[in-house]
Amino acid sequence: MDSEYFDELDKELGESLSIGEYCLFALKKANALVDGKFASGRKASRTMYAEQAFGRYYPQEIKEYSRIIDKFTGMCDDINDDTMDREERALYMAALANNISLTLDNFPPEILKEFSTHIKKMLYIQTAEYLTLSDMSRNNEREKIIESGIKNYTARAIDMDVFIRLPALVLVKRENVDVGKLVKAGRNFRAVNLLHKDFRDIPHDVRNGTLTPVIALQKKDINVRVFTQKLMELLEDSFRNIETSIQSEAEEYIIHNLHEMSYKEYEAAKEIAELYSSPVV
Repeated sequence: MDSEYFDELDKELGESLSIGEYCLFALKKANALVDGKFASGRKASRTMYAEQAFGRYYPQEIKEYSRIIDKFTGMCDDINDDTMDREERALYMAALANNISLTLDNFPPEILKEFSTHIKKMLYIQTAEYLTLSDMSRNNEREKIIESGIKNYTARAIDMDVFIRLPALVLVKRENVDVGKLVKAGRNFRAVNLLHKDFRDIPHDVRNGTLTPVIALQKKDINVRVFTQKLMELLEDSFRNIETSIQSEAEEYIIHNLHEMSYKEYEAAKEIAELYSSPVV
């Protein structure tokens, strides 16, 4: 949002307080807050993950669009945080409004369409997360609890789709790659990446009463190391299926990178899981 827009509103309302200046200050502060979380690593950069996966094949012309969508997604995640105070939530709402304004004013139609689909998927993720966690809490059958936990991660992993699709849709114009196959590999990575994140966040989540699949497993006295291994076995099966029909060097390169990234996340998650083999009290 630019200063001219706020100046026009000030004139329209006849305000002597120069509200527009306060709006610009709030936006600057809000964006600094959000950017700081990304820069420090407190927020996952899905764009960065996609860049790592695509490597030399990543089309730089879509990077800024991807980063704006990334920022939007991160802010939506944080607004759901019950521990956020009123001022911080207000700043986030300002930054979110600014982010949406940027997308509507500057995105080309084909990328705006991808963004629209991403928003719908975010609604799906929120609903799936709530339902699977409810199933885990309500159930007492070990296998059904584990099954719901796996569904939680595979559903949440679709938040990675747009960050793979944007570079893949550009790349497919000059390389023989299957966009759907790359998206599937991206979901595999994101599922174990989210598991690793949930393990890292256990102290914070327990302190704030936030329920995640790993905490739900502990509450049911189910070994989180076993769950971690089971999830990774399913993802490895998926990667094997994907890798049986690789059709180009570019496709092989990207899928190989996503597979390697997944294994590193698994190793990190497994290491933390060793520390949490007893139930949460």
